[in-house]
Amino acid sequence: RIEEIRVKEGVIVEAHLKDKIDDMYYVHILATDPEYQGQGHGGTLLDIIGDKADAEGRDAWLTSSGPHNVPFYNLHGYETVAEIKLGEDDPTWQKGELVCPVVSAGFQY
Repeated sequence: RIEEIRVKEGVIVEAHLKDKIDDMYYVHILATDPEYQGQGHGGTLLDIIGDKADAEGRDAWLTSSGPHNVPFYNLHGYETVAEIKLGEDDPTWQKGELVCPVVSAGFQY
């Protein structure tokens, strides 16, 4: 799935973020140990990134691991700009379609 998501993420960036991508912060990975989830650690990190981006007049973006995370990102100022659908182009993939929302904070498209 890694190569598939990279290719499709590139298409999304080209279509939705390309004019601003060089001036945006990209959150590559945001994860919290399940033992510490729900304690505000991930939200604090997103808020710090958002504050830094705002101070510099930048936006930020990331690809979520699934739609179930979107409400969390929305709480921190991110909105869905596109979705990556994985598995649809792979006849050997047996687990159904996987949707990974691409979300951005501060970006108006």
